[in-house]
Amino acid sequence: VTWNDVTGNLDLKGMGIWTLAIHHENPNIVYIGTGAYIRPSGISVDESGVIFKTSNGGQSWEQMDIGNKGRFISSIVIDPVNPEVVYATTALLDACKADSNNQLAGVFKTTDGGQTWIEANNGLLHHAVHRLVIDPTDHNTLFVGTGCVGLPDLEEGNIFKSTNAGETWTQIINSPDHSIGPIVFDPNDLNTMYAAGYYSFYKSEDHGEKWDAIYPPGQSGHYEGAAYHFPYQIIVH
Repeated sequence: VTWNDVTGNLDLKGMGIWTLAIHHENPNIVYIGTGAYIRPSGISVDESGVIFKTSNGGQSWEQMDIGNKGRFISSIVIDPVNPEVVYATTALLDACKADSNNQLAGVFKTTDGGQTWIEANNGLLHHAVHRLVIDPTDHNTLFVGTGCVGLPDLEEGNIFKSTNAGETWTQIINSPDHSIGPIVFDPNDLNTMYAAGYYSFYKSEDHGEKWDAIYPPGQSGHYEGAAYHFPYQIIVH
């Protein structure tokens, strides 16, 4: 296996690449998102989260215009039915990179392959969004985990659901009143979902309507031999 560096003409300004999404019909189209726990010297907070796109397999990159509220691009997800629709989330459980909710972008959305982006946050109570997942049975149904450590004046995060491709969001009533990071579906049983938060792990067996704490919040240590504090992702076999 041979790997080639395609970041030579990509102006990362010392930032790390935290997420990557490949167009499922044209693999030469790739989106990446940047962020950093500690900003490199000379980089303002408004420059610390950037989305780049390549249409030629990394030979050249274009910076997307998302305004000045990206701060930390934690995930990018391409709609499996309409690849012109792309979502991006901002902030991590332990990296809000903001002093208040109105400084955070929440969810970005484009419907034209990245030419224009809007904030899709109607109904989201917390704009620190770690990860977005598209329902495999309906591409207009989305789930996000919200909240992060470091903004004590805000309400706790939670799990939110949209059934109209991000136009509006509703907090799932029977979900954790706790900051939530990654959310995934079990590929073997799409009624089963998992979510992880700060020192916590949850499971739903009814397609996200009700969540039970496998490992409740506030208990440091480990679960099944795996120590964690700020979970970044969940992988289901």
